[in-house]
Amino acid sequence: MHDYLINNSVYDSERADQIKAGSDNNPKYLSHKANGPLLQGMSLCSGYSDAMKIYLDRLNIPNYKISNTDHIWNFVNLDGKWYHLDLTWDDPVTPDKQNILLDKFFLIDTNALLKLDPTGHLFNENDYSEAKAK
Repeated sequence: MHDYLINNSVYDSERADQIKAGSDNNPKYLSHKANGPLLQGMSLCSGYSDAMKIYLDRLNIPNYKISNTDHIWNFVNLDGKWYHLDLTWDDPVTPDKQNILLDKFFLIDTNALLKLDPTGHLFNENDYSEAKAK
């Protein structure tokens, strides 16, 4: 599911730039929802996490989305343990627009997440008690 979504969509850099500039009035793609990566091939972090949540829910895998003011990603329970899953950061935007698939943010615990990215993935641990760093 992780690889499929990343291989069949790209990060919507144009829309992300418009949002940052405050001019996201007429989006070309529904990249902020599951429709973006599933039907249009374009995604923002919320689109990736919404699409992944649909897959995980259909497979009855316990999960929810974790967010901060700038980012959102999935949190998944497998075999009684919780893991972070961030498709956005595993689908990087490269200067030459090369399509790359990473797995650095694929099913990692909170300590590994914060070691890889100590700022962009900060979240309120009181809101997400299962995700507290150990």
